Amino acid sequence: MVACFYKNGFGYQENILPAKHKELGYDVSIITYNKGGDASYNEAEAPAKYINPDGIPVYVLKSNNSLLKKVPFVNMLVYSTCGLYKQLEKINPDIIFMHGINMPDNLEVIRYKQHHAEIKLFADNHSDYYNAPVRTLKQKIYRRVCGRRIGTLLGKWAEKIWGVTPWRVIYQQEIYGVPPTKSALLVMGGDENKIRISEREEIRDSIRTELKIPKDAFVIITGGKIDRAKNIHILVDAINDLNNDKLYLIIFGRYEKDMIDLKDTIVNKNIKNIGWIDANETYDYFLASDLAVFPGTHSVLWEQACATGLPALFKDWQGGFNHVDVGGNCLFIKDVNKSSLMEAIDTIYSNHPLYEELKHNAETKARKEFSYIEIAKRSIGLK
Repeated sequence: MVACFYKNGFGYQENILPAKHKELGYDVSIITYNKGGDASYNEAEAPAKYINPDGIPVYVLKSNNSLLKKVPFVNMLVYSTCGLYKQLEKINPDIIFMHGINMPDNLEVIRYKQHHAEIKLFADNHSDYYNAPVRTLKQKIYRRVCGRRIGTLLGKWAEKIWGVTPWRVIYQQEIYGVPPTKSALLVMGGDENKIRISEREEIRDSIRTELKIPKDAFVIITGGKIDRAKNIHILVDAINDLNNDKLYLIIFGRYEKDMIDLKDTIVNKNIKNIGWIDANETYDYFLASDLAVFPGTHSVLWEQACATGLPALFKDWQGGFNHVDVGGNCLFIKDVNKSSLMEAIDTIYSNHPLYEELKHNAETKARKEFSYIEIAKRSIGLK
């Protein structure tokens, strides 16, 4: 995990996959580095080792502070870590899973694979045309030159390179040069051990009581990192104008600077701001809700909502994230504005047979599809 720093307690793929691989019976190690990092270690003491809450050793490499890191353009081709190859030699792995494709450090992993042909190498890609655009000269050098070099080598040496959404599968082929024969979809998901399905009714009653939401209300939930691109401000306007006493909206997450005004101006008693919650609490709030609505940019919360068996309404990104539809568990909305959101929400709320069909598909199909134990098996070629 050298694409960025690793942090304990998050609900990201790099946190959950190692825990699931350990659950499957493997001896698991995590390699990261001390840039920005975790409070479990002191940056000045790297390289270091600690045991994370899942009982997995985390090896923290020292950041590469070479003067070349300060040279524009050149710094994109310089390793971020020191001693990655040596650490791999010490661990002597049978399987390597790389989080992220385009880091120069991954060339060390490829070199290790070249010298140890018997190991299995996998990588994933979280970049797409929205979060990793290819417009400026710097972006083109970093992604079309550096990233493509690594993607081409991975196409030769890796067992499989996973894109975590359909859009990201396309991106890694077009930008990083990953061949279609080595490229496939590996969805993100939710930790089924933390999703308390058997306690759903108790969780639902408890959360609704705490938030002063009637038991018979229809509860919509949204959240995450709340910035303008998430379009949550439009969803708030839609709920306000629907003016239905039976419709409630729960918003969780951190408000970015461009959305602070929204937080301060919500006065509708049917809209509940609950602030930032950790990953485990997120599952409980999904279980307490009737519909997830994410009208803007993608986040892992989309897949986590699906993993809890919650019906959902998503913004349609021209099919780029249509993997969340696994047989009718959700609907998509193309042109997101107040009127279109009002119409979509009212249709789902007032059309009981439609909602029951969405709910049935969410609980019987989507929940299993986005279970991380199943995703973990596929990630290293077990299914």
